[in-house]
Amino acid sequence: MRRFITRVQTAQTAATAKEAHRVLRTALTAAVREELIARNVASLVEPPRVKQREINPWSLKDPVLP
Repeated sequence: MRRFITRVQTAQTAATAKEAHRVLRTALTAAVREELIARNVASLVEPPRVKQREINPWSLKDPVLP
């Protein structure tokens, strides 16, 4: 599981890896609930941290394009 998340994170972004982790964790939780698997290994792995991007809001001085 950790290798998978690391591969996704290196090929894509941390946000994509975090979303993949969330989807897998949800699917495996459903499988545990239906007794298809014994435990959810995705819940044992921490999701990647996503760095917050800096937001630069427009000001009133910025030109407005028609």
